[in-house]
Amino acid sequence: MDFELFDPNLATDDEWREVHAYWVMSSRHDRPERTPPTLDAMTSRFRDEVSERSTDLLWLAREQGRIVASARYDISHEDADHYVRIAFSTISVHPQHRQRGIGTELLRLLTAQAGEHGKDRISLAAIRGGTPAEAWLARLGFEPTRRVVSHRLELAATDAALWDLPMPAGYRLVSWGTAVPEEFLDPYCRYLATSWGSPDDCFSPSAVRAHEAQAALDGSDQLVLAVLTGADGEIVATKTARIERAARLVAHPGPSKMTLDHGGSRLSRALEAAILRTLATERPEVAEAAITGPSFYLPEELSAYEREMRRMAGLGYRTEEYLDLWAEVEPLTVILDGDHRTHRA
Repeated sequence: MDFELFDPNLATDDEWREVHAYWVMSSRHDRPERTPPTLDAMTSRFRDEVSERSTDLLWLAREQGRIVASARYDISHEDADHYVRIAFSTISVHPQHRQRGIGTELLRLLTAQAGEHGKDRISLAAIRGGTPAEAWLARLGFEPTRRVVSHRLELAATDAALWDLPMPAGYRLVSWGTAVPEEFLDPYCRYLATSWGSPDDCFSPSAVRAHEAQAALDGSDQLVLAVLTGADGEIVATKTARIERAARLVAHPGPSKMTLDHGGSRLSRALEAAILRTLATERPEVAEAAITGPSFYLPEELSAYEREMRRMAGLGYRTEEYLDLWAEVEPLTVILDGDHRTHRA
């Protein structure tokens, strides 16, 4: 097994493509709901983001010349930041090469560099809770500092009866994609101006159409639900699901937005069910809905969120937890330099 520090300033185009291909494979295996970074985004991160505040570095592990693991991390240059920040989404071991100590050896290299740079703490982000990775890091002495909750739902595998929640009396639903139908354009502009508290010219029909044209050029995709009052046909609430292609098509429903006169939990809950129902019927090619929830720093904060998690489960969502973890460099070095056969990843 060979370990090398990747130099972005000396790497050839073929070497960049090799690293990018590995990252795409890793992302699709471990985080299928995420869109992997493009090749341009990856290269610009390493070539352009070396600043006075931090330096972005990348270690690679190779076996018979092929990449089997990688670890990207930031060396912070600010005195207040006595740690190396490691993004777990780019610390990965190939699925076929896990449990062989490769991840442990990479962590040993990173820990040594942290000490060389005068850092006393290592922080790892977005470790999925309840996984072998979390258990491995706990054995090494890592402790949680923050928890982020995520909700995911497989549309085709979920009982649609869970979304059979009618709209409150006096409201009706309409839907569209990236362009507002002409018949709803003026009501939609008035709704935007009211809900955002902005002058009407900020959300004029021409401004909305210009935004749609730019979104089309960017390749954006979405599903919009709008709630109309039965009396005058005015739009009083919306819910938008941004649709992106990760390993497959994933919808990301955003929060319900309502005017002050029509806010309420019944309408909000009905919209949450309606967006899933509409995705399943109008966009059957979308495989999954995913929502990133809030962050928690104390266990009691997460306990207070349990009611919301039960409500999301009632719609068919499963809750996943991602943790930020940290460990002190000196004791971690002692563990890694000792008998690490029981601390392998």
